[in-house]
Amino acid sequence: MEGQVKEDFNSKAVNVYGQWIHDIRSERGRKPEEQIDVTILAEWRRIWSSDAVKQKSDTTKKNRLRGNMTGRAESTHTGGSRSFTESAWKLGMNKVGTYKWAHSKEHNCVTFINAKATKVADEVDAVEAHLTQQGNTSYDPDNVFLTVVPRDKKNRIYGLGSLGATVPPRPSSFCSDGRTPGTFILEERLTKMECELGELRTDLAVGRSQWEVMQQRATNMENQQRAIYDLNLTIMEQL
Repeated sequence: MEGQVKEDFNSKAVNVYGQWIHDIRSERGRKPEEQIDVTILAEWRRIWSSDAVKQKSDTTKKNRLRGNMTGRAESTHTGGSRSFTESAWKLGMNKVGTYKWAHSKEHNCVTFINAKATKVADEVDAVEAHLTQQGNTSYDPDNVFLTVVPRDKKNRIYGLGSLGATVPPRPSSFCSDGRTPGTFILEERLTKMECELGELRTDLAVGRSQWEVMQQRATNMENQQRAIYDLNLTIMEQL
């Protein structure tokens, strides 16, 4: 309990301090000179005006706008200030349910706030539909979601916030596109291999049948040739 309180306090302290620095830098509210020593303020302003900080700021802005510098920044989620873990617990939702709730307009789990969230939701729906068509109704929706949702190089799950920390990392399972293969993919591969094996068996059976037919034809031709030879031999003896 004490550890959780300390963690919550540190998180809120970081947010408050960050907002205070932002207000000083943008000169909102009280004058900065009234809140901090002028020598320290001058040094901060020197750092803020440096090329390195400006370049970092431009890069951050570009990432926030998804590269569209003339457009508006896309929302990352609609879950509010409450952590994803707390939201999932209070709403009684699983991971995929929490994701859809926190990335859809008005929490309708249908209309999503950006293209990335829409793509993830569409892929989840497509995989679930495919599994249902295959007669698999006992799959875990969270496993499907964790299979299709992108992960970064540090194995962090996109769009799951603090709830992503409850998912064990699987660094050895990375695919080339940064995703992790789930149970359904292994089942799909097994099904595909079984189909290919069935096709090979069918081809082998067809080939064996054709070989037997050809062998029978060859035997018939040999019998016919022997009968003709015997007939010719009999005729020659009569002459």
